Amino acid sequence: RLPTVRFVPKRQPKRVSRTAAPGSNPATQDHHVDGHGQREFDPQEEEIMQLLGHRKRPKMQLLDLPDDILAVVCRHLNKVSRASLAMLSCTTKTVAAIAQPVLFSTLFVPSYAKLPRMLQTLSNRPDLAKHVHSLCVSYNFISGNPFFLVDIALNTCRIGSGSNIISMQLAQRFVDLSILERFPIPLLTRLATICPALMCIDLAGAGTTAQSAPIILFGILDLVNILKHRRGRLVTPYDVPIAAVLVKDRIMHVPRTTGVLHDQGWGRDLYLVTGTIDWNRKRIDVSNWISDADSDEKSRTMALVPFCDLVSPSLEEQSQWTIRNVSCQLLYERDHDVRPWRANGWILSAPDLWARVGIRLGKDHVFDFSKRGAVAGTIKYATVFADVAMRALNARPCFNVHSKVTELILEAGGPEQYATLPASQLSIVCSNQLACFTDLVSPLSTKSVFHSLTKLTIGAGFAFRAHNCAPVFKRFAASLPNLVELAISSILSEMDAILVPLDCLIRRPSKPLQDLRLTAYVSATATNPLLTSPALLKYITSGLETHSTSRSLLSNTRSTRGHLHTLELKIEGPRCVRVPSHEIPTVAIHPGLLHGIDRLELWGFKLFILPPRFATPDGPSFLPLAYIHQATCKSSLADRTLLTLAHVTLRALRSLHLSTKCILAQALPTNLVEATQLHLVAPLLPTCPRLQHFIIRTDYAGVAFTAHDIANMLARFPSLAFAQFGCTNLDARQLQWVVETIINGEPERKRTLRDLELYNIKAARRLDRGWVLSGPHVTHLASSGAPLPLPLAPVRLTPTSVELDLKAHLYLGEPSMETRCGSCCRPVKSISGFLALEENKDYSSVHGIYPFHDLDLTDEPASRCPKCAPLTKFVQLQGECGWVEGWWSILVEVWFGVSYGVLALNLLYHHTYVGRPQYVYLDELLPFMASSFFSLMISST
Repeated sequence: RLPTVRFVPKRQPKRVSRTAAPGSNPATQDHHVDGHGQREFDPQEEEIMQLLGHRKRPKMQLLDLPDDILAVVCRHLNKVSRASLAMLSCTTKTVAAIAQPVLFSTLFVPSYAKLPRMLQTLSNRPDLAKHVHSLCVSYNFISGNPFFLVDIALNTCRIGSGSNIISMQLAQRFVDLSILERFPIPLLTRLATICPALMCIDLAGAGTTAQSAPIILFGILDLVNILKHRRGRLVTPYDVPIAAVLVKDRIMHVPRTTGVLHDQGWGRDLYLVTGTIDWNRKRIDVSNWISDADSDEKSRTMALVPFCDLVSPSLEEQSQWTIRNVSCQLLYERDHDVRPWRANGWILSAPDLWARVGIRLGKDHVFDFSKRGAVAGTIKYATVFADVAMRALNARPCFNVHSKVTELILEAGGPEQYATLPASQLSIVCSNQLACFTDLVSPLSTKSVFHSLTKLTIGAGFAFRAHNCAPVFKRFAASLPNLVELAISSILSEMDAILVPLDCLIRRPSKPLQDLRLTAYVSATATNPLLTSPALLKYITSGLETHSTSRSLLSNTRSTRGHLHTLELKIEGPRCVRVPSHEIPTVAIHPGLLHGIDRLELWGFKLFILPPRFATPDGPSFLPLAYIHQATCKSSLADRTLLTLAHVTLRALRSLHLSTKCILAQALPTNLVEATQLHLVAPLLPTCPRLQHFIIRTDYAGVAFTAHDIANMLARFPSLAFAQFGCTNLDARQLQWVVETIINGEPERKRTLRDLELYNIKAARRLDRGWVLSGPHVTHLASSGAPLPLPLAPVRLTPTSVELDLKAHLYLGEPSMETRCGSCCRPVKSISGFLALEENKDYSSVHGIYPFHDLDLTDEPASRCPKCAPLTKFVQLQGECGWVEGWWSILVEVWFGVSYGVLALNLLYHHTYVGRPQYVYLDELLPFMASSFFSLMISST
């Protein structure tokens, strides 16, 4: 009830100011004052204020705002993890309406087997599909090679001999469409049709092999047309090119015989489009060097799209495109430039360019490196000779060394040839290499030449020795202010002696190293030491105390922001397995540096933790064990004890790769004991509550993990998503136990573990290198084999313009390769391949898990349709069904061709050997004639 308000008339007081000055006009003031100059409230106003005081002012919550305003507010909040967004989406409808669009704005695909279920979810929820803007995949997107049978067929479905373009019509004749539509790109094309706002697809994180290269980009033209219409962006893996372009470049190479730079002037060169393709900004990334892209094996596995199909057939529109990032390599060959397109001469032929890589000579745009501003982004440069690197870079006006070169790779020859050199000759080679390194990064006036360099890879690690590496690293720290990644391989010196002088880079106050990778090489004949001797300690520890003030401070118990994130220490070479435990490289690391590492790789390398005496905030990052033992020989036991990895908890570690010798050598003294004590590996592993990627292998031949060893190691890491064990020696019963107990038994493990790979010794005959179990193949089998949503657009598999132009010359008029299903007699198309049935039976008997294997192992050579394949109790690998059709005829053809080929070579050898005619005896021809006759009988049968 409202109280009764009674109004009482009252004399109006004079209106004067509270602090009115003498002589001022009181009529101009508005306040009621009493005789003492204090403000006086009107009783009527006071009663009204009391009346309003009984009512509470309503308070508005954040969730009371309208959805559109709330969405705008949430866009300005801090970045939230995907796990938090997923939990918020499960709370209330109001919160879910805000969190779900943010959660679905960027799709993360951890495994290829998740794509069908993701398609089904988005097709049923168009309200969420409209919020999808970008998509990215993980490194284990295609784990192993799930398309083991299909890639053999696709590599034969090319336009012609030597072509890098796959024919869509040939692919549909060799492989059934129900299999082709489950490839990654066709599934992503369906996803792009469902999501109208999808603008960016990032496949850069997908790990690929030479066999899976044509698989991951098969049918890319349909997806390209969608992104091109939306002016979006596509990011491909670095080692999987998508197209080729012509570039006016400086043709240079260095012959091995002379070692002198040969500059042939400006000419036409071929670059491969790889990396980012941005249709909005009209930029591409190109490279003339992709690992082994110039080898025959890599060139045969490339699946390219014509540049005119990728961008536009119009020359005027192509000229508007620019190059963003460039990866360039200075050739190092025997006599001349031997790239395939230059050695064979087909880069000058218009028909060859069109048929092989899809370039229209004279009609497609030629990018020009002779013009300034031709490269808008960064430059990755690789060379063998550091002394000619600056000359080769400065020869191109668009290669601004000071501001654009961000990655420099200084390669070297084979480390074996340097490891076997005499000591005097090796010393001269090392001095020359170090002089090249220092001259290359020497500053000009006040600024460094490579001021923008962020990553440096040195292949000539043999040049670094304990007595000469410290001045070079100091020069790097002074001349390369932005260097955050350093990789040195082929080190022939003591590893701990190389790590100690790196403090000037690891602990420098501004921009310390974030990524450090060191690799030692152990040759078959050389006896180079891997541990620091007491005689070398004076070179290593001479300036430890004097340089303590220049190091950045580290915490002793937790990670320090801005320091080392990736540490890779390993040994390789023919004799690395036979190195005894007391001779493998050993070093102690600062605990504050170790706690901040999120990726740790140790292959044949022992890592300890510094004792408290040296683990001060300004203490060194690494120390050799010889120095610690010498300095603490008279100290107490607590001061000289080195902690192992088993006594630490690494909360920041996400990836751990190591070998058993790295763990067991810390606690066990001899190799004989280590080889038989693999059950001790699990207790000696560090505690990593957030570890997601784990790889471990044995260092001894014939020694393998048991099923219980695998279970104990997996139990150490609750958040594990990928695990790889090598080697294992599991029979059928143990494999079945692993599947039922580890993969399908624990609900939490089944939810997090996406990929489990075992290199099984008993599956050595398997063609995919012994991978017998995989998380997506078992846990996500139902989702990968589920039927695709019906209301989706059909897969068209648009052919390239090269295929349409050469259709009359592709022999596409042959009858379709169709067969009948072994169960329902439906007409299905066969999968081409050459895999003998006897190999299948041997593998199936060794494998032991018939319902869970990855390949379609059946005694019937006929193909099966997708509807009947699940009824036969053999797995459809990622939707791949059917078996090899015509395997026997292919085997006969191979046998027939090899027999007659050997016969022809034998005749050629006898008749043309050293230019002198020779006689051919009948007993030499009988084996070849018999094999040929036997092959002819089988083929006729």
